[in-house]
Amino acid sequence: MANQELLLALGGGGARGIAHIGVIRVLEEHGFTIRGIAGTSMGAVIGGLYAANALPQYEEFLQNLGTKGVLKLLDPKIPTDGLLDGKKMVKLLRSMVNDVQIEHMPLPFVAVTADLHSGKAVQLKSGDLVESMRASFAIPGVFPPVSFQDKWLVDGAVATPVPVAVARNLQPDLPVLAVNVNAAEFPPLQASLAAIAPRGDENKKKPSILTTLNESIAHMQNQLAKFQLELDPPDALVQPALKGIGLFDFIRSGHIIAEGRRATEEAIDQGLIQQIDQAVKDSGRSRSGWLQRGK
Repeated sequence: MANQELLLALGGGGARGIAHIGVIRVLEEHGFTIRGIAGTSMGAVIGGLYAANALPQYEEFLQNLGTKGVLKLLDPKIPTDGLLDGKKMVKLLRSMVNDVQIEHMPLPFVAVTADLHSGKAVQLKSGDLVESMRASFAIPGVFPPVSFQDKWLVDGAVATPVPVAVARNLQPDLPVLAVNVNAAEFPPLQASLAAIAPRGDENKKKPSILTTLNESIAHMQNQLAKFQLELDPPDALVQPALKGIGLFDFIRSGHIIAEGRRATEEAIDQGLIQQIDQAVKDSGRSRSGWLQRGK
């Protein structure tokens, strides 16, 4: 058993982000203690629920979710500021955490979102947890942006797909394990959205607006994540292989969670515990020392 403390940087990726559940559960089973989480988009949802001790309720919800359940969660609207309203997802999250405030949660947590006009990352470290998660998963063109102070906030993956630096700032003397769920080539839109936008033959048929948004956003996140992870590498990295999983493919949660578990077990077999142990020994180094790790 590892008996080691760490911080998590959980990346965005729609339904692929459900893999974070599998990652977290394996880390717990191997004796790791999570001391703080920074999450982007779906990473903010899973991370926020975990920090609020509400992840078991979400896991139970996913286990009982079928295709009809997914479609009931998606609330299409006249596309003036987004294709989906997002109110049903907010209602679901609210039923699990009520009105908990981030600063009152038992675990330090930051939801990462982005300023629509400047493109800069915005860190939400206090205030209503559900509203912060909602802002973090406001995928441009899919969900409406969220008004916050004098800004309009959108999905944090626009600026920071995998929030390594944000997680590190929670407690600089602890190692950061990052999870990138967009590492694999992104697949076509899956059947979970078939009632809204039928797939057909994606190679021959002109892509629908949802398919175009779905694939374009994922490619953007993957390329930006690669660049940021090379510039500022985490102390350990887990990258589940989620090719074939679409943005709203929540009906495949069992497979997604299992892949998160598999990827984490593989990382542990390949020396993740030793990586974390070494990072702890090196934790007294300066910020520049952190940047040099892994190069």
